[in-house]
Amino acid sequence: MYEVHLLVAVLVATVAFAAAFQLPGGYKHDGTPVLMDEPGFKCFLVFDTIAFCFSVTTVYFLFYASRDGFRARSRFLYMSALLMVVSLIAMASAFVSGMYLILSKSRGLAIIPFLVAGFFILHGFIYWFLDPRGSYVLGLERPRRFFRKLAYGNSVFHSLVNK
Repeated sequence: MYEVHLLVAVLVATVAFAAAFQLPGGYKHDGTPVLMDEPGFKCFLVFDTIAFCFSVTTVYFLFYASRDGFRARSRFLYMSALLMVVSLIAMASAFVSGMYLILSKSRGLAIIPFLVAGFFILHGFIYWFLDPRGSYVLGLERPRRFFRKLAYGNSVFHSLVNK
């Protein structure tokens, strides 16, 4: 499982690094970004930096956890998985911010990346909280139990499933 996490972390770091130099809107003749004064550009830079830093930290944790005889391996793997999720969400948010900057002239088109990315992030959280086969994450078991009880303890849910 190390290998898959490591591959994803390196790919996210590569994409975030490349996006930092290929900025949305390009550069002026003096070398400064064209869209530097836009609020969406600042969001893009923040999300891209978070994605890059967290994915590089994930790579470090995975390399450190792969050492033979390392006693805290499970903690490092747990932290690397959490950092990878944050890195993926930040990369998607940087993409959405960049698309907003490029499509800002057309508000109808600019809102579509927000809706699509929000749908997938919301889907991931709902799936994690409601999936009965989901894995345990330290500290989030109480809200997870609450959402499961709310969904599965509901009579509407049982009437839909039992039909």
